[in-house]
Amino acid sequence: MNNTIHKELLQSQQKTNSPNIINYCGEPIKDIKKSFKRAAVKTGLPKAHSPTLRHSAAVWMAQAGNDMEEIRQYMGQRRIDVTRNVYARYSPDYLKKAAKSLELY
Repeated sequence: MNNTIHKELLQSQQKTNSPNIINYCGEPIKDIKKSFKRAAVKTGLPKAHSPTLRHSAAVWMAQAGNDMEEIRQYMGQRRIDVTRNVYARYSPDYLKKAAKSLELY
């Protein structure tokens, strides 16, 4: 968890009278998938689901130039080939060498 998320979660918890950070009507959410789906539909993103957040995080890390091995570890993936196959194309260096080989000058 990074500092920004930690700070936001602490601030959210301070606004409630519950030891739980994520609540609905003062009660802890029992199923994050159902709650996320309802929120996605309400905000006009009916195709979004909870793994969308995970995927977005990995894409942002790749776009920032993070090493695929670091992304793999952060995401908790067991195999580096899965990380590379899904997220490498978002890296600013992806196919850079191939494109450069086509330069005329």
